[in-house]
Amino acid sequence: MEQVLANAETMPGHLFEATAARIFVLLGRTADAAAELERILSRALASSGPRWLGAMTDLAIAAAAAGDTTAAAQIHEALAPYRGRLVIWGVPRAPGDRYRITSGCWQPHSGEPGTP
Repeated sequence: MEQVLANAETMPGHLFEATAARIFVLLGRTADAAAELERILSRALASSGPRWLGAMTDLAIAAAAAGDTTAAAQIHEALAPYRGRLVIWGVPRAPGDRYRITSGCWQPHSGEPGTP
């Protein structure tokens, strides 16, 4: 975790804070995930680049864990052009390596397809 946060400081345009938010969720540290989400969301929404799509899916996980429906709706809107596609976040280094697949059409809280 320290390395991810250090990367966020030394490479500010790469949205490593979103990665940190997802890791906080996985560690059960929802309040820390919510703090990272709040800190980076506006910058992430205005960003672009090779880490953007994966970062947005990380922030979607943080918004869901934190119960932040406002952030979830903003993320949902930003991801709308990717509806029906898959986001593959990570690069397998060898056959059989595991990597996470997250739906690009993430639906926050409602459970109803196509609703924010």
